[in-house]
Amino acid sequence: MMSDNIYLLAGFAIIWVLTFVPSWWLLLKLLALSITARRTKRFFLYLFVYRLLIAAPYVFLLVFGQNVLPDIIQILIVGFVVMGLMFSVIRFFFSEKVVSWLWYVYGFVYDGLLHYAPYRRLTNQVVELSIKQQPKPRRILELGCGTGNVIVGLQDEYKHKIKVVGVDSSKSMLNIARRKCSEDVEFVESDITKFLSENETKYDLIIMQNSLYALDDRSDLWSKLGHTLTTNGSIVITNSDRKGSSSITKEHLRYGKWYELLHPKLLIVGLIDAFISQLSSTGKFHFLSEADIRSEIDDLYTMSEPIRTYGGVNILFYLRHKGKSV
Repeated sequence: MMSDNIYLLAGFAIIWVLTFVPSWWLLLKLLALSITARRTKRFFLYLFVYRLLIAAPYVFLLVFGQNVLPDIIQILIVGFVVMGLMFSVIRFFFSEKVVSWLWYVYGFVYDGLLHYAPYRRLTNQVVELSIKQQPKPRRILELGCGTGNVIVGLQDEYKHKIKVVGVDSSKSMLNIARRKCSEDVEFVESDITKFLSENETKYDLIIMQNSLYALDDRSDLWSKLGHTLTTNGSIVITNSDRKGSSSITKEHLRYGKWYELLHPKLLIVGLIDAFISQLSSTGKFHFLSEADIRSEIDDLYTMSEPIRTYGGVNILFYLRHKGKSV
C-alpha cells in the first residue's frame, strides 16, 4: 500500500514537472490573443491543450489511484479540475462582467484597508504631500476617490472653505463616501476619462491615488488633466509600478498589529484583489514605471522625484505645468 502511494505521488510529480513549462507557454499565448480579442481556431486549440496539460497530473491520480485514494480525495480532485476549467472560461470570455461585479462588491469591504497599516500610511502621505503642494486651494478634485478616505483626511487638515469633488465609477464606494464626508462634498459617479471629457471647471489640486493603473486608455489623459488644472496647480499621484504583496505585509508588521490582518473585511479585500488580478491578467491593468510616466508627460508637466511607498510597490509624486518649479 505504501509503495503504491509512493509510485502514485512520483508519477504525479513527474507529469506535473513535464507539463509546467508548456502549460505556462500556452497561457501566455492565450493572454496575448485575449488582449487582441481574437477568438480564432488557434485560440480554442490552445485553450483545449492548455486545460489538458493542467489536468494531466490529476487525471493520472484518478486513473491509477482509484483503488488507493479515498473517495473524498477523488471528489476533491474532480472538483479542482472542473473549477479550473470554469475559471478559464470566465477569465477568457466573461472577465469584464465578473470584474465589474467584483468592483461593486469591493465597495462594501474596501474600508477593511483601514485596518492595514501600509494603506493608512499611504493615505496620510498623499494628504501630507497635497497640503504641502497646495496649502490653500480653492477647488480640489480626486479621481478614483473610492470610499473617500483621502477626502476625509484633507477635510480634517484644511480649515478654510474649499470646493471638493470626488469621482469614482463604483456606486457602492460613493455611497459609503457620502456618509463619511461632509455634505458640501460633491461626488460624481463616472469613469475618469468620461468625467475629464465633460468637465469645464479648473482645480488647484487633483489627486489620483492608485487609480492610474486601472485606466484602459491614457492617450489623452494627460492633456485633459492639464486643461482641468489651474496654472499654478498640482497633480498628486500614487501609482503601483510593480506587483507583489509580501513587502507590503512586512511593512504592516513593522507599523501595525498582526491581528489586524485577520479583520474579516481586510481578508475579503485580499481575496477580491487576488481574483481581480488573475482575471485581469489579460492586460487590463498597467503597472507603469517611472520611466513610462516621464515619457508620457514630458511635454506637458514637470515631475517631482518619486517617493517609494506602500511596501515599496508604489511611487508617490506630483506634477506641475511645464515651466513651473517643483
